[in-house]
Amino acid sequence: FFYDDSEKAIVFRSIIPSLLMEENSATRENLLSLLPSEIQRNEMTLKIEYKMLDNNKLMTILTNVTQERRMAALLLEMQQANLKETEALYQRIINFAPDALMVINHNGDLVFCNRKAEDMFGYAKGELKNQKLTDLIFSEDDADNMNLDNLHGRHKAGYQFPVVMDLSHLPDLGERGDCACISIRDITVLKQEKAAIMAAKEMAENASRMKSDFLSNMSHEIRTPMNAIIGMSHLAMNSDLTVRQ
Repeated sequence: FFYDDSEKAIVFRSIIPSLLMEENSATRENLLSLLPSEIQRNEMTLKIEYKMLDNNKLMTILTNVTQERRMAALLLEMQQANLKETEALYQRIINFAPDALMVINHNGDLVFCNRKAEDMFGYAKGELKNQKLTDLIFSEDDADNMNLDNLHGRHKAGYQFPVVMDLSHLPDLGERGDCACISIRDITVLKQEKAAIMAAKEMAENASRMKSDFLSNMSHEIRTPMNAIIGMSHLAMNSDLTVRQ
């Protein structure tokens, strides 16, 4: 059987004598499981099955499984191609996501990040790997415990910028253990717009207050002399005037 496969031939020759002399059925089954299960012949794949006969002889059954193996190999190739296509699609989705995405392990080390994260913090491709999250994001309120309401990012160039961060737990990722997925967004522009809106609101409120004060003062300034004019007019209209008056 194995004239073209020296390793299988050695295994076969070393096991067969022990197998034929063995009387314990469990040991025989173990020895049978060690025998080669397939051989190649002229681009054919032959499956080998072994059966012990009552006369202490070994019967081998050969089955041509070439077509099955080819179909299995073709199916595996198609599955791998689909997997690569799916991975490429997910990678594009992650890389072109509007927010910075990071994955950290239980030690706080970065094990993955997308392009947006690298651009946001000013790092080249691959430079963020194994960085500590606390080296990139910190809270001004508490250096040890991050306050998610007041977070800042630390750019590679040294400046700081406000960010918001969301976290979600990831299941066990093989050798990496439990990890967390982090979404980060730079809110510098949002804060500037909010500050501009607050400033405009304050200006509008001041203008409205000044207008109210002006009208109140003008009303008082006008009402005082008008009362005198109206009173004198009333007296003049309801009394007899002298020639001098």
